[in-house]
Amino acid sequence: MEKITGILKLQTILRLSQGSVHGYELLKHLGKHYSKKKASPSQVYPFLGVLKKQGFLSVSKGNRGRKIYSLTSKGKKFVKKILEEYDSVLDAYVKNVVHQCSHCSCQIYRGGVVRSVRGMKKVFCCEHCAKH
Repeated sequence: MEKITGILKLQTILRLSQGSVHGYELLKHLGKHYSKKKASPSQVYPFLGVLKKQGFLSVSKGNRGRKIYSLTSKGKKFVKKILEEYDSVLDAYVKNVVHQCSHCSCQIYRGGVVRSVRGMKKVFCCEHCAKH
């Protein structure tokens, strides 16, 4: 069974888990979400070949002869298993990027209002909470 040893492979299977995709679209997606380097076809297509060989991926013809990649039911189980293995890593990441409003205790993923209260940095979900 294929091991997911890097962020590029993880991003690839995460994108495949969202639905069918053709190769160029996958490369564009990876370019947006994979660090600061451009994802190379020489990195992606061999991995797709391995996934297909192991029965995790099916390939069909789309518009203009483009190959459409889709997870098989075996592939969906594989992705589920991988995500369970990465669960603690994802939890640690989420804990680093999610803040709790200092007033109402709601969870803040993006945005928020930062204020200094008695010399301490506090995060609030909105201006209303920041005033209290």
